[in-house]
Amino acid sequence: MICRSLLLTALLFSYPAIGCEWRSERSSDAVIRFHDTSMKASPEWKGTLFYKGNKVRSFSHGQYQGYATTWWSTPREDMVGKSTTGSVLLFVDKEPLRGHKNAKSVKGKKTVLIVGLGSSLWYGEKQYLRDDIDLLYAAEGFWRVSRDCPKIDRY
Repeated sequence: MICRSLLLTALLFSYPAIGCEWRSERSSDAVIRFHDTSMKASPEWKGTLFYKGNKVRSFSHGQYQGYATTWWSTPREDMVGKSTTGSVLLFVDKEPLRGHKNAKSVKGKKTVLIVGLGSSLWYGEKQYLRDDIDLLYAAEGFWRVSRDCPKIDRY
């Protein structure tokens, strides 16, 4: 009985819960899973881009205080000599949230565009990614935001 309890405990704590994720609408094999969705004064979410179950690279997303642009970045260790960054554009039911007059109360399916992620993958250290056109198309398309994600934009 004790052995069974220890095994169950080990299984429960060795695999993180999926929680907040962005899944590509072009390819369900492409997903960004966030393991840290900190909502401090200047929020930054830390996660990983996976494709077909394999880690492609680390990924961060955040927004500066005020009315600043939301951004994404990949850390230096995943690139040759530098990190890459870009903007994240938030949509609700395919309408840009920033242009909506009632942005705080808008309800609907949330999606994001991760501007420049495809070119970041193309020019990154892992040259073999150029051979996987489905991943590159997924990177440049819409990503569905799961319901388990905290509020993605400050306003």
